[in-house]
Amino acid sequence: TALSTCMLLYSLPLCAPLRAFPTFTRTSVRSSLSNHQALHRMSTTGGDGSTTKPKPVVQYIFLRRDLEWPAGAMAAQAAHASLAAVTEALRANHEPTAQYVSADNLPRMTKQVYGVDTLEELEKVRDTWAKKIVPEDGTEEPLYYWWMEQPENIPSAMATWPVERTNKVSKVIKGLKLTYF
Repeated sequence: TALSTCMLLYSLPLCAPLRAFPTFTRTSVRSSLSNHQALHRMSTTGGDGSTTKPKPVVQYIFLRRDLEWPAGAMAAQAAHASLAAVTEALRANHEPTAQYVSADNLPRMTKQVYGVDTLEELEKVRDTWAKKIVPEDGTEEPLYYWWMEQPENIPSAMATWPVERTNKVSKVIKGLKLTYF
């Protein structure tokens, strides 16, 4: 019957009236596409046609290789450090972090995970980051989270607050290996 066919096709408990699909003409598609492209240009430029795009916001995570923990345990360390850094940044009303976790940016979230060979190397990365990547508002808030695995109290990872990719950041991560494994 028509009712059972409708339920089969649409999985509706009650049969809603079937509506015809809209018809598209070549002109309506072009007009719609043109409007979409204009809106896209406005959202990726200054709105006035200028081509200044915001710099990508990236979170950097550094993991110790010398711990020789299983991959799952190290993935957990990265996740803990990442979430802790984002949480601290949001508490501090850090604008790049708010941009990073915005609904529009979720599909484009970028993290880079680096492996460091020793605790001393991780401390060096931390100290260099603290020196070169400073808050724009002049506060002394560190833009990273130093993760200590508990209850052992072992420093295992460092995650940065999400920041714009800049030359300063490139200098801090230069020479590091872009993978834990």
